[in-house]
Amino acid sequence: MKIILKHKKTFIVIVIISLLISILPLLGMATFMGVRSSNVNIAYESPVVENVNPIDYQPFDIVVPSEQLPSPVFNSNRFEKTLLHHSFSESTTEQVFLYQAYLEEGMTVTIDYRTNIKQGILDFGMFDEAGMKASFSGTKDSPSFLIDHSGNYVIAYNANEVLGSFDIEIRVQDVK
Repeated sequence: MKIILKHKKTFIVIVIISLLISILPLLGMATFMGVRSSNVNIAYESPVVENVNPIDYQPFDIVVPSEQLPSPVFNSNRFEKTLLHHSFSESTTEQVFLYQAYLEEGMTVTIDYRTNIKQGILDFGMFDEAGMKASFSGTKDSPSFLIDHSGNYVIAYNANEVLGSFDIEIRVQDVK
């Protein structure tokens, strides 16, 4: 206690500095809350891009042949595999059959594909005589389908102004 009384002025200065330092975070928080609660209007203009043509998307227009297609040619494991690679070196719009066959009820079809599309839209579809069974797109997928009724089936792609490439593996398995 004698030390405090002896250095009274120094002690008061130290206490005041300590109080100021302890109040600084409170002042900072109050300032932040004040700025945060005020209305701030920010104007943003999107850049104007010229000479960009939107893609004229053409939906699938596939007709499955009505005459009976050939059945898959299975190996000893009752398995058929078709590998395809296709590149589009210039912007292409087309619809092409990748696989067509007469498939029997109970067969399984697995479509494993990977795309590297730089431009445009590329869709794949599976069709039977009644129309589209499934449609899929994206960079990588492996959908699998169980054939619920015997008939003609087609797997096709629909390219809309596509530039790039794709790899596809179509596996048909007979579980009999």
